[in-house]
Amino acid sequence: MPDEEMMQSMVMWLRTHSSSVSNTPKIVNYMEETFVYREIQQNKNKFQCASDVLKEYPRYVDVEEGFLILQDFKRKYPASDPAALNKKFLSKFSSSLVKLAKRKGESIPKCSDECLRSLVLTLQLLPSVNNVKKASFDSKLGRLFLFVKENECISTLAEKKDSTYHKQPFLVVTGTMEHPISFNLVIDKTVIPLGCECSRAFNVLFASFFIFRLEYPKYLVKFFIFFEQFVFEIFLSKNNKINASNQDFVNVLEHIAGDEAFNS
Repeated sequence: MPDEEMMQSMVMWLRTHSSSVSNTPKIVNYMEETFVYREIQQNKNKFQCASDVLKEYPRYVDVEEGFLILQDFKRKYPASDPAALNKKFLSKFSSSLVKLAKRKGESIPKCSDECLRSLVLTLQLLPSVNNVKKASFDSKLGRLFLFVKENECISTLAEKKDSTYHKQPFLVVTGTMEHPISFNLVIDKTVIPLGCECSRAFNVLFASFFIFRLEYPKYLVKFFIFFEQFVFEIFLSKNNKINASNQDFVNVLEHIAGDEAFNS
């Protein structure tokens, strides 16, 4: 059991010292030291929502584009691979997703970011998501990515967001699908800047559901379960049943990748 007085002292320091070149090493160290204490706080229902966690630990917001969220995710799931999205999704399936879309006569997004294009194609092609007819594709996409103009005030947007439609974390993308400029994670009404790479932004988004103990967005549950089971592989165990529809989807992608390798 962590020493309560010592933990409180570290938490207070974290609350009162914002990120800077000189402070960051100590912030990272204190967040590591207080991880178990933070888990105990959550287990005891100290926090009613993600905003409560962010109020107690505001350094999640201002340290190195979501770095602390990714660090806590790794502590929570030590077997997880930080490079899983690149190795088990982008390198493995990006080309297959494009080929599958062409076979099905689906439109392929014009996009300068391979990860963003691949995520949108997955949302577009994944049968377990596609079969949910209560929401349109645009509605589902909007729960994952919200595109805004470069000069748009994202903090104002977060304050005024639809609390039902955007109840769960989502990514605000400045720019367009074709030319994305930067990514921001919105949790409740807090904005966390994540830089210009979609792959990092999606890693932080995915991790945030586990660090803040949040449900996946409505209509996108099977989408995130696909990444949970087949990419990040954090719940693969005898007691965790693989989603059959998602498994079929993976089989199709792997078959396309196999044909491509054979013909090359």
